[in-house]
Amino acid sequence: MKKIKQILGYLSYSWALAACITCPILFIFLGYISHNAAKLPFMKIHPRYSGGEVAQDYEKDGVRWIIQRPVFDGLIAERPYGFVQVKLLSPQAPSAEQLLDIDMDGNTDLGLQIQDKGAPSLRKVSPNVTGINSWAKSSDGWIVRVGLQNTAKDRFDDQQQ
Repeated sequence: MKKIKQILGYLSYSWALAACITCPILFIFLGYISHNAAKLPFMKIHPRYSGGEVAQDYEKDGVRWIIQRPVFDGLIAERPYGFVQVKLLSPQAPSAEQLLDIDMDGNTDLGLQIQDKGAPSLRKVSPNVTGINSWAKSSDGWIVRVGLQNTAKDRFDDQQQ
């Protein structure tokens, strides 16, 4: 029994020594390790941060419009409110309002225009559009997040009753 206790003591000492050596090394190389881990093919950035996948990409009057898919993703289920991200790639603000169909159902959902000061203005056409959540001027254009109400969630709730 004394021999087993000695072996267990040496093993625990070895593990503690290995941890004391490994922790500082991991701390030093953590940035490098995490950067390379993020490049792995199965790693994805959550749509709440990236804006989602591109749904439409077209050019009109010298302005490239990139409309990403609506994002309602939550931790467990879809959220009742979400957003759609619209990118305008142009060095100059577009002169006219652009009517956008964000859910690709053939009906106009909103009108978006960049004003002279660089701030976007929004005209709601669909009742699902709640307004502008946020916007930013980038080096090559504008990024606008338009708030949406999740009607699929409402329909699901109605079917449950």
